[in-house]
Amino acid sequence: MADQFIAETLVKLDVWCKGLANDHALRQYAIRRVEFQLSRFGTDVACVEDRLSDDNGAKGGVDKRCRLTLKGDRFSPLSIEEVSDNIFASVDLSVQRSARTIARILDRSRDFRPYVIARRAQ
Repeated sequence: MADQFIAETLVKLDVWCKGLANDHALRQYAIRRVEFQLSRFGTDVACVEDRLSDDNGAKGGVDKRCRLTLKGDRFSPLSIEEVSDNIFASVDLSVQRSARTIARILDRSRDFRPYVIARRAQ
């Protein structure tokens, strides 16, 4: 499914895991979440980098970090970071925040264009 998203929208998607157990399942989860949340933007998102890490290792605590970096033609590079005690929660929160932020940026740019077109028509 993630391969279908990447093929359809030509998104470059990289996921790195550092210091986390069962990184294959986590990597698949992160790809699935990115695909679900960002597929609606189509080709507006060109590159997604997802870096997952556990800062303290086996000590525990609120140190599971997900840093999402997004690049696109219609917005400047965007970096969102979430830290939580659960890595899956960090992935969910960072992907949701990035989707909201991209939607807001693209809506602002789309809102500007109809005004310009309407002014030229008059």
